[in-house]
Amino acid sequence: MVALILSLNRKIHRAYARVREANFALEGLLGFDLKGRSIGIVGTGNIGQCVAGIMAGFGCRVLGFDPQHNPAFEAHGGCYLGLEELLSKSDVITFIARRLRLLIT
Repeated sequence: MVALILSLNRKIHRAYARVREANFALEGLLGFDLKGRSIGIVGTGNIGQCVAGIMAGFGCRVLGFDPQHNPAFEAHGGCYLGLEELLSKSDVITFIARRLRLLIT
């Protein structure tokens, strides 16, 4: 999950496509710094807890949504919000939920 966030941040796919076309220009390929950004995690079970710990290590503010609060998630510095609030306050959102429909209803 974190590798996908980093790949999107650094625009790896766009860079790959450019190199295949022999275009080595750097314009438009610079990402942003994750430090200080808000990461929303929908589903804070075991995997969500691990993602929270890694993203906290990057210096991100970790926001979570799950009907069952996980104390280990909060131990990583995560705070729980409602789904609407999480969606509006997050710079990056990850959905790590087996039963997403159950989370939203």
